[in-house]
Amino acid sequence: MMHHILGFIIIFLAASSFAILFRMPRRYFTNSVLMGCLTIYGLKLMSLYINTIYSTFIISFLIGSLGNIFARFTGKPAQGFIIPSIIFLVPGVHIYKCVEYALSKNYDPIFNHLTIAVTTTVSISFAILLSSWLVPTKKLL
Repeated sequence: MMHHILGFIIIFLAASSFAILFRMPRRYFTNSVLMGCLTIYGLKLMSLYINTIYSTFIISFLIGSLGNIFARFTGKPAQGFIIPSIIFLVPGVHIYKCVEYALSKNYDPIFNHLTIAVTTTVSISFAILLSSWLVPTKKLL
């Protein structure tokens, strides 16, 4: 139980730092930070039941949709809500492993990590694109 509380505090601080970095106004700061916490805990929960790439797509679509809904109600750009949450989904570990294996001239596991990194990145970008198409930021007449 204690490691869940500590994990939430660390995720909260990381999401807060990204919201500060992207200059989120104080009024909408909690929405942005809670979306970041939703990203990590949603990914952990969904990864127990389905593949990581599918869960990344679903969480990215959810974050993109919530960001567009918050942007519609607040009048602020959707990127201020989406980017601090999506940063947690970037497959940095797999990209690091590709570079590490390439520098050590161990070419066998590179393809596996590269495939995971590319498919995860494509699923994130496609989910954000799909969510902005299905849930527009401005009300259409």
